[in-house]
Amino acid sequence: MQQNTFWAPITGALREIEHSFVTQWERLPLRSLEQLTYDLSLLAIESLFRFEKKTVYVETTPYHCLITGNPEKPTLVWLHGFADSKYTFAPTALRLKKDFHIVIPDLPGFDGTPFHPTVRHDLNYYTATMAKILQQLGVCDAILVGNSLGGAIALQLALEHPHLVRQVIPVNSAGVVGDELTGFYAELLTGANLFHVNDYDEFETFLSRIFHRRAPMPIFLKIHLYHEFRHNGPWYNKIMGDLTHGLFGAKGMKEARNYKKFALDDRLPEIHKPVHVIWGDRDTLFPLRLGEETARAIPGADFTMIRNCGHCPHMEQPFKLAELIRKVVIV
Repeated sequence: MQQNTFWAPITGALREIEHSFVTQWERLPLRSLEQLTYDLSLLAIESLFRFEKKTVYVETTPYHCLITGNPEKPTLVWLHGFADSKYTFAPTALRLKKDFHIVIPDLPGFDGTPFHPTVRHDLNYYTATMAKILQQLGVCDAILVGNSLGGAIALQLALEHPHLVRQVIPVNSAGVVGDELTGFYAELLTGANLFHVNDYDEFETFLSRIFHRRAPMPIFLKIHLYHEFRHNGPWYNKIMGDLTHGLFGAKGMKEARNYKKFALDDRLPEIHKPVHVIWGDRDTLFPLRLGEETARAIPGADFTMIRNCGHCPHMEQPFKLAELIRKVVIV
């Protein structure tokens, strides 16, 4: 307690300095420099982690995929979450590349993929598009590991395209609501979308909700992500509305009665692939009980909890996640 009391004023002062820096940055014509810095950081990741970049097309839309690891080993596909990037799995991939052929595709609507405002971005759309991406890459019998939205896509792929799937490892997965709306789902019902950021304070709130313990982030990268979230806010609202079939922004449960259409709760017993659920125990979006319910509902599924970890274990505890994936994969 004394240690926290000592550091609190220092942490507060540093955040005030950072907030002031961001405010001043926005007044300068430096967005091109900001984008250049971000692009160079991605190139550095590709080079450092020895990723091959491959592009496939689904109905003329390009999707960029990162590929690394040993092609002679089992294929592991990482599916990222809502508003995330394929690049954030790099530290985890580094620990797994000797044992797996790793494929990390884009998700429609995120990470620089083209926007399609007239397309309904529900779970069926994401699942069908991902199946086409994997087929074009020649992927089948894959170990699907997915976080948040990516976890929901992985589970539905096991239902709709079982020939593509050897095993599913959902990590703090979306798509399972439970008997009572809690956490992020309850917030959506009130019209609050955590991913819709209007200012820097809201971006700080977003980060504090996603992570239990935040790792240091270079200030230029943080500024870029803040601007990206703020710019894409209306787009993220559109996708969230599509995904939740009216739950987001509904005026009460009566108006949101179709929300179960996006939930996989009733279909989980139909999954006949090995499943091992992994969950950070400090997730404020999807409480731990949703992970436990997910595992209980799937025949033969196992469950592992990561202690002191929030919604994105691949960013908060990447090496621990890699260790768990290696341990629970069925070869």
